[in-house]
Amino acid sequence: MLFLVLLVSVFIPASSTGKLHPIFARANVHFDASESVMGTLYFIQARDVSPVIIRGTLTGLEPNQTYHGFHVHEFEVNEGKPNCTAAGGHFNPSNQRHGAPTASLTQRHVGDLGNIYADQYGNATILISDPIIKLAKGSQSILNHTIVIHKDVDDLGLGSYSDSLTTGHAGARLGCGFIRSTSMTIPDAFKIFLS
Repeated sequence: MLFLVLLVSVFIPASSTGKLHPIFARANVHFDASESVMGTLYFIQARDVSPVIIRGTLTGLEPNQTYHGFHVHEFEVNEGKPNCTAAGGHFNPSNQRHGAPTASLTQRHVGDLGNIYADQYGNATILISDPIIKLAKGSQSILNHTIVIHKDVDDLGLGSYSDSLTTGHAGARLGCGFIRSTSMTIPDAFKIFLS
């Protein structure tokens, strides 16, 4: 229900709390160093002060693997056959430690989106609302960065591993996709974000 309210707010006239503009983006996610497609992720931000909603389905994950780290990384990758290592580290313009997506900006990287769940068939259905990432211009904008799906669960910076506070000990990069601005009609937005 919350996502319906957020999406409907995209089409309500702007108030003094932010410019109405909805901004749309997409990322075609491929397996690392492969032309094989995992799926497409769609992003929407209603106003410059609104959270970003991420929607999509990824396939080909290991069945019953449960959770996979899910982060925005710093650099652009090739869209056709991406080298996910080339995406660099987590997108972290505020130079913070790694944390949970529910943490404040002073307790997480901008790109820390937690984990996605792979079901018994190896599919992950994604519907996330995040108040830290932005599509609007500014230091928190994830446009022209890369979304990365990791092999292992993100420990949200709470683990005892040497890389818990930098990567969440999320392991290898299974797939990634370049986040680019796109246009979308209102009917298409409703179809994608409410399906």
